[in-house]
Amino acid sequence: VTVRPRPAAPGEKAPLALPASVAESIGRVVPGVRAVAPLRVAELPAEAGGRTAAVVALGTTAAYREAARGELAAGRFLADLDVTDRKRVAVLGAAVARSLFPLGSPLGESLRLGGDWFRVVGVLEGRASPRGRGAVLRGRDLNRSVIVPLPALDRGADRRPDGVDEIVFRVGSPEAVVPAAGVAQAHVRRVTGGAPLEVVVPRE
Repeated sequence: VTVRPRPAAPGEKAPLALPASVAESIGRVVPGVRAVAPLRVAELPAEAGGRTAAVVALGTTAAYREAARGELAAGRFLADLDVTDRKRVAVLGAAVARSLFPLGSPLGESLRLGGDWFRVVGVLEGRASPRGRGAVLRGRDLNRSVIVPLPALDRGADRRPDGVDEIVFRVGSPEAVVPAAGVAQAHVRRVTGGAPLEVVVPRE
């Protein structure tokens, strides 16, 4: 389940980011949560070895692997220490790895994302497109994503440096999804003072 600020309508101001601390409180308040992860999202150019690709940069925590059910093809996923130590490490989606490192393994190689350099520590397995049955999070194509520790993805001009664009969580059983989404929506509205939200419940 994905919770995010509702996109602004024409003429409205851009929605405020959610506080990252809300992700932790969802894990405590919503019944049946298996994993919860905050997410920052940015469309950025990636560059390595003279090749470039437009990617979706995802700043998150180690819990995102279970929350989004991301399987590894090589290397490792983000670790808690990567986040607390603000390390510049990256996990590549399958399409990004093929595009930027077509001749060999990207593990241990350097990648420029936006204006910052990251060391590649892992590669995700390829996934079905978001429109197909294999997608877990509707609209989020992990194949063309680069996943980095949350503090490493700069918020830029955002006035709230702890702000995140989305909170993703996974519950233990299909029957719990809809009730959990309702509890999460009510909880986030309460702690944010009634922020307009969009809650995405994947249907497979």
